[in-house]
Amino acid sequence: PLDYWEDVKFSIEEVFRIFPPELQLGFLKFLKGTPVREKYEQHHYKFDPEPPYQIIESDYLSKDELHQITQLEFALEAYWNKKRLINTLKYITMHYSIFDCLLGLGKYFDQQSDYHTHALEDLYRIAYDYLSANYSDDKILQQLFAVDYYLQHKTKPKPLFIEEIARPEKNALIEQ
Repeated sequence: PLDYWEDVKFSIEEVFRIFPPELQLGFLKFLKGTPVREKYEQHHYKFDPEPPYQIIESDYLSKDELHQITQLEFALEAYWNKKRLINTLKYITMHYSIFDCLLGLGKYFDQQSDYHTHALEDLYRIAYDYLSANYSDDKILQQLFAVDYYLQHKTKPKPLFIEEIARPEKNALIEQ
């Protein structure tokens, strides 16, 4: 309840480094009869008066910052918890800021699509576009993304994110 933006970022970065099988962000709720609800005025908490009584803003996190955390939460759920970009996100964690990446990806997704109505291909197309724009020089990241994409399918999907070698070239390489 007393975390600032930088505290939230630090916590997510640190916890993600252990690569938990699932990671969920919880938003402060002001349930009736709880100490935090009884002292909400002390920290200028604003919360939804209707269930689930979720925080809207406080002295510590602005309304915009809390909204951004929900955008990050979407990316976390869609790509990490559902195991869609496991290798890519592990690599990002080891070389970049996972917080910044998930936040950027969540914001970009919000601009490109609807959180509630999208196909699996949309998730990958949007992630590919975001990662290509923000990590364009990192060839390893691009290859890991392709691996994650192909691992998601039981049968070979249409090639979307990495160019395949033409058959004659492929045969020549195999012969070598």
